[in-house]
Amino acid sequence: MASRSLAVGRSASARRPFRGRTAIALGLAVFLVVTTSVVFRRARGSAAANRLHELGSQVDELRAQRTKLEGEVRRAGSLGVLSSRVERLGLRTPSDSQVIVLPNPVRR
Repeated sequence: MASRSLAVGRSASARRPFRGRTAIALGLAVFLVVTTSVVFRRARGSAAANRLHELGSQVDELRAQRTKLEGEVRRAGSLGVLSSRVERLGLRTPSDSQVIVLPNPVRR
């Protein structure tokens, strides 16, 4: 009978998975892994947000430059500028029936 109570005692202690220090160490390890992954994810998200902001600023600059260039093209293609260049170069001025006015392209 003594051997039976001893066997029961061993199985009871074997059923407890973790005790004291082991449970605390595992808990701290899990906490460390979780916090490290959160910090890493936030750092990557912050870097991506900064890059997105830079790209947005670059898009705005390019749009402004495009608008400026389109204005210069419109001004250079106006009849007043072209007629003065035609006269200066000694070319023949076309009649109204020879002039084709193209509409501005529709932007998406």
